[in-house]
Amino acid sequence: MPTKTWVVGEEVLAADFNNYVQTQVVARFATAAARDTAWPAATAGAGAVSVTTDTSTLWIVVGGAWVAAVGGPWTTPTLGGAWVPVGGVWQAPQYRKVGDCVEIRGTVMNGTIGATVFTLPVGFRPPAGLSMPATGGTVVGELVVSSAGDVLFQSGSTARASLNCRFSVTA
Repeated sequence: MPTKTWVVGEEVLAADFNNYVQTQVVARFATAAARDTAWPAATAGAGAVSVTTDTSTLWIVVGGAWVAAVGGPWTTPTLGGAWVPVGGVWQAPQYRKVGDCVEIRGTVMNGTIGATVFTLPVGFRPPAGLSMPATGGTVVGELVVSSAGDVLFQSGSTARASLNCRFSVTA
């Protein structure tokens, strides 16, 4: 099958994909900081794509900023107090960043209501405290994520408490 390299601004037709194999070269950087220094989003332009090898993240320029095209890797936090993962068929606690949103998943037990389950690192924290419903068995409680990164339950069950939530880190 023949190959073709499209130049910037050249129209790509759906029929072209039936006739050619497209080779895409993606800029690769060791870190996001290295990418931002060498190729700022404003210079790269909308739709530009890059990869950072430290986190194996694919990035795209959207609205003048680099945004993760897919979710970053899941991180398992260190749990505080008496909180432990439920285990078995239940998802262990983890968090990740997808663009400007943070996703938290997992189920914990045996902690104390009001005690920090874990703390999110800088860059993964909401600009203001958040409160959202959380289930624990048959009980609905309140999950709080503070602007300092503390993740805790204000009410609910400690027999099995769900951390599943998603929020933005931008105001």
